[in-house]
Formats: sequence, C-alpha cells, structure tokens
Amino acid sequence: MGTYPRCPPLGIRPDVASTIGTGPQPPEVLLLRGKVTITEFGGMLPEQAEAACRFFGEEGGARYVAEAERAETRTARIAPRPAWAGTLEFRTRNPGIARSQG
Repeated sequence: MGTYPRCPPLGIRPDVASTIGTGPQPPEVLLLRGKVTITEFGGMLPEQAEAACRFFGEEGGARYVAEAERAETRTARIAPRPAWAGTLEFRTRNPGIARSQG
C-alpha cells in the first residue's frame, strides 16, 4: 500500500467517519462511522470507469479510461463497513428553516 498516500494510515487505523449531504436547502445528511477495508488493483476499477462515463459522457469517459489504463496504473478500493449510521434532516427537525427555503 505504499503507492497510495491515504492507504497506509487507513491500514494501520481503519476507523473512519464520513458525512454525505445533499446540495439543496434544507440539507439531508447521512453520517457514517465504522471501519474500512482496502483492496488494491492493477488497472482501473470497473465502477471508476462507469463513473467517468456518467460524469464526462460516453465519449469523454472512454477517453479518460483509455488514458488511465496503463500497465503501471494501480487503484485501491476503500470500502467502508458502517458500524453506526445517523441522519440529519431539517424538514421535521426544524420545519421553520424548511418553510423559509421553499
């Protein structure tokens, strides 16, 4: 795991906390805590190629994948396994904010 700057520390201490939120107001937020596992791969992960096509379009995604697919390309899948999950949503928690936003 020496080639990925974030992987060695996560291998030593795999405890993580993540926050995923929506853009529109009022926000809806998912909070996760748990451990991650790291799996290294030669080449690009299939889901990374799929994401490139969604983000750049089919043609741009294909170019991105072609440029990244080299013999020296290595990737790592960092997979969280949540031990705790929580949500923050402001529509019912603080309806005054939700009404003022739309």
